[in-house]
Amino acid sequence: MSYIRNMLPWSKLICIFAVFGLSYCMPDPRSCKNSTMADVVILLDASTSIGANNWKTEITFAAYLVKSLNVGSSDVRFAAVMFNKDSSKIFDLKSYSAAQDIADALESIPYPNTVGTNTHLALAQVRSQKLFSTMSGGRFIAKDVLVILTEGRSKHPALTQDEVELLKASGTNIITVGIAQTDRNELARMASKSENVFTTADLRLVDHIKKEFSTTICDR
Repeated sequence: MSYIRNMLPWSKLICIFAVFGLSYCMPDPRSCKNSTMADVVILLDASTSIGANNWKTEITFAAYLVKSLNVGSSDVRFAAVMFNKDSSKIFDLKSYSAAQDIADALESIPYPNTVGTNTHLALAQVRSQKLFSTMSGGRFIAKDVLVILTEGRSKHPALTQDEVELLKASGTNIITVGIAQTDRNELARMASKSENVFTTADLRLVDHIKKEFSTTICDR
């Protein structure tokens, strides 16, 4: 969960004392670093309308994204949820600590070929089971990012949007990536901002998505 405390300890301050007894303090730049500390939950559309070939594209994209980022306790953690007529958690943020292990776990998921695109159930699972919480491996100072890989044609769009708004209100940054023949309007409604909408799972887009994970964090 995204949370940054307001107070800096004296050990993280550089204090300059003037000859007339006046002084001021500023943060020590050495205590801050550019980081991609993010807790990322990937939602995988596994409905029949995706199809086996697009499922492979979806998994390849997700695995490539994982391997392109620094994974670890001070960097990025990943969880994954799969949905069709139902929703099921594949693994949570504390399940794996190495990028290759996460990629292997994703690539080992068989395509279930099950009818239904109940996107709202996956979103509700993220929220109700608190997949960004510390109990699930989340970190207070990490950015919460939800990456939705889908065709964007949910069975219950109103329910889907209700769940999206609840997640946005909690501070979750939502990125949507289109798979197969996508509904761009639904992708846009789900995303936190227009820059977070990607209509194709092109591996060249990964660098743009990575920018959304970047943040400057001070060790406070």
